Amino acid sequence: MHPVWYGLLANLAVVTIFVSSWAYIQTMFDRWSPWVRALALGVLFGIGAVMAMLSAFSLEEGVFFDLRTTLISSAGLFGGPVAGLSAALIAASYRIYMGGAGVWSASIGIAATLAVSLGLYAVISKRAMRRRDILTLALLLAAVGIAGMFTLPSEHREAALAHIAVPSAVLHFISSLLAGLALLYDERRRTAVRENQTYRTIIESLPDSLNVKDREGRFIAANPATAALMHAESAADLIGKTDADFYAPPVASRFRQDELEVMASGVMTKIDQKVPNLDGNPKWLSTLKVPLFDESGAPAGIITLNRDVTERRNLALALEQSQQQLSYAMAQMADGVAMFDKSGYMVFCNEQYRNSFPLTQDVRVPGNHVRDMLRASAERGEQTVLELDDLEAWIDQAEAALYTPTEHDVPLIDGRWVQVRTSSSPGGASMVVVSDISKIKTAETNLLALTNLLQQQAITDGLTGLLNRRAFDQGLESELARSQRDKSWISLLLMDIDRFKAFNDYYGHQEGDTCLRAVSAEFKRALKRPGDVAARYGGEEFVAILPDTDEDGAFAIADEFLKGLRALGMSHVGSEKGIVTASIGIACYRPDEHSRGAAELVGRADQALYDAKLAGRDRLTGWKQKRAMGAA
Repeated sequence: MHPVWYGLLANLAVVTIFVSSWAYIQTMFDRWSPWVRALALGVLFGIGAVMAMLSAFSLEEGVFFDLRTTLISSAGLFGGPVAGLSAALIAASYRIYMGGAGVWSASIGIAATLAVSLGLYAVISKRAMRRRDILTLALLLAAVGIAGMFTLPSEHREAALAHIAVPSAVLHFISSLLAGLALLYDERRRTAVRENQTYRTIIESLPDSLNVKDREGRFIAANPATAALMHAESAADLIGKTDADFYAPPVASRFRQDELEVMASGVMTKIDQKVPNLDGNPKWLSTLKVPLFDESGAPAGIITLNRDVTERRNLALALEQSQQQLSYAMAQMADGVAMFDKSGYMVFCNEQYRNSFPLTQDVRVPGNHVRDMLRASAERGEQTVLELDDLEAWIDQAEAALYTPTEHDVPLIDGRWVQVRTSSSPGGASMVVVSDISKIKTAETNLLALTNLLQQQAITDGLTGLLNRRAFDQGLESELARSQRDKSWISLLLMDIDRFKAFNDYYGHQEGDTCLRAVSAEFKRALKRPGDVAARYGGEEFVAILPDTDEDGAFAIADEFLKGLRALGMSHVGSEKGIVTASIGIACYRPDEHSRGAAELVGRADQALYDAKLAGRDRLTGWKQKRAMGAA
């Protein structure tokens, strides 16, 4: 054998030693950062490259051949730039220290090796390394080794190509291939160990029961959760045992039958089952059974995953019961209830809600939009009054109100009234409650009418239908205040039926009441304007408030009344006139006169009335001016 083979084979041993050493010590660096681990790899393989150079084959003075590139390339491929550069720098430094004619060629070879390994590292860094990558690196290193010989000085090149090229290329290829495969398989082994540890940790930490049984139903693997489910002290206590060692024969037989059916079908199966428990309360398990097969395809066992769903099942039952109770309550309640999501689509309603809107029942169903319901209600005339002439604007307003806490009463075309109450939820949904308030509305209407009637009766004289004394007092105060503000005239007529006591004595009180009604009706007829007010002042006395009326106007109204009363021709044998007549006193406030109040104005009218009676009755007299008008 040529001496070059011995030298390179010795180098191969060095490569093997350092590759094996890394496989042994690299676990020491697992707890360190990746770049520290890469640096350690680079330093170790750099030292290995130096050792390879120490046992190198020397072709001629200063020309050495060894397998340093195998370690440099392995460092670059498996450790990346940090490891590759570290190994290359150590190797290059020592080779330069050795000197000789081949130092330049050796430096180029180290640089080329580093470039090849890092280039391949960059290519495969985004995927898992494969054996073909190692083969590619081995071929490239063999080529780099032969190419490097052409960089030797001319006096050494021919001898190197003639004697070293083939052995060097072969051993570079073999050493790179073996070193790369060894490192690759070691990485895969370490990955598998880490994965197994991870899987075991996950399995043992699972809250669910996970176990594996052989074809005979014996446990061959189990996690602590399985031991807890079976009430065993530990998972190891389950190994080699069957369900029959923990459950009663009927239960164990049922479990075994399920396993046999799954293995026979070869299909993964999920089973919900009830199992007994030592505390007397059964557990509900959701069980997943997966068949295992050997290399020939025959059933080899079964994997079982049990999840305790007792609490979930109890919650589901409780939820179902709650839903049933809620549905019953919704069906029995008098109010209509509907819920809309944040986009305006109905998600729920009870029958009472749909029955509240008989003309649009067909569109008031889950899945429809509130705008479609509102449009149908408007177009079909279900609501008696629309708030806006613009239909779309009204729909926009009604839709916006759906998501604002509101309460409003809605009249329907069939005469019913419904109260609609809306409330929003934090999630954006809206709850609508509809109550039939027709009876309440009817009661409110009747109460309002009764209230108005009582109010009217409280200010009206029961016999004549005119305002009573209390209403007159309030009205006079109000009109006086307005007159002062507006600087306008206000006049007062105070009328008294002449010789009314004699009328009562002769004709009786019933005829007296008839007389009062006839006189009051004629008195009211004489007041032409809506603002004029007539009231019964007391007994046979009547009073009229005439806003915006001067003295001439007041005399004209009073005179018309007296003429009308005479025209009635009611017989009165107790009066010197022979018929029912009346006397009137008139008092006025001018716009430029400061009012001293209602009492003064009434006092003036009363004085004028007294003067009219003194003047012979059946006449009207104004205060102070003593203006009087007698019978025509």
